Amino acid sequence: MRAGEYVDAKENLEQALAAAGSANTSTSYIHYFLAMTEQHLGNADAAQTLLKEANTSSEKELADSPPWNRKLTLELLRKEAEALIKTTDVDDDNN
Repeated sequence: MRAGEYVDAKENLEQALAAAGSANTSTSYIHYFLAMTEQHLGNADAAQTLLKEANTSSEKELADSPPWNRKLTLELLRKEAEALIKTTDVDDDNN
């Protein structure tokens, strides 16, 4: 996703989400990256849905007092995803 390869990123992220199930893996990370990928692909509704899922799962993870690095990463990804998705929505409304 970071390299701008959104179609490939979507496929890989969906596979990662399907395979996720370890305590060492945060599905919230995957949802945030998938939401941003969908936004870049022009799928605003899917991006909004995935962002909501990511926020819900992230809030559950944060309620369990995760290690500091997971907490920080979740907070940063949330801010990044919300900024990208909300900024693009505002831009679309002005055109």
